[in-house]
Amino acid sequence: MKATLPQRAWTLGVHYRRELHRYLLRRLRRPQDLDDLKQEVYMRLLRMDRMDGIREPLAYLYSIAANVVSDFTLAERRRHDRVTPDSDAVENWADDPSQSLPDDIAERTSLERQLEDALKQLPPLQAAALVLHYQEGMSCDEIAKQLGLSPKSVDKYLTRAKARMRILLWNEGS
Repeated sequence: MKATLPQRAWTLGVHYRRELHRYLLRRLRRPQDLDDLKQEVYMRLLRMDRMDGIREPLAYLYSIAANVVSDFTLAERRRHDRVTPDSDAVENWADDPSQSLPDDIAERTSLERQLEDALKQLPPLQAAALVLHYQEGMSCDEIAKQLGLSPKSVDKYLTRAKARMRILLWNEGS
């Protein structure tokens, strides 16, 4: 009797569960997210229309897992990449309002919005690499591990992202 698609998808996930566990664990910053991401990989496997064309099941599973990690990382960044006030500037302004003019705050907020808008225009991997490098202070090797890329690819993405950001911000300013 031929196995149904959900049975074959589940079998693929179960057969390679250790590999998937290790793969995801190496790419996550917080191990507590592991179970949620494994579940998402299994859900994507179950949503597949066909499985008979898969020649390399483990490689295919890794590609699904890489996409899940990438989506999760970008979603986390978006949740945490909100404009946050500079607490020192707020305290200084509260102590002496003439010391910090509202125009300074407005300019800073405007710049933050411009940066946020420019980041949204970058391809997802370039944006993720740029945020991880500048906001999180990660090296190319650390970013490569986080995103499942080679350090050379990360360097390429960072170079392209910086160039694109310069163009985008230059065009907005003119």
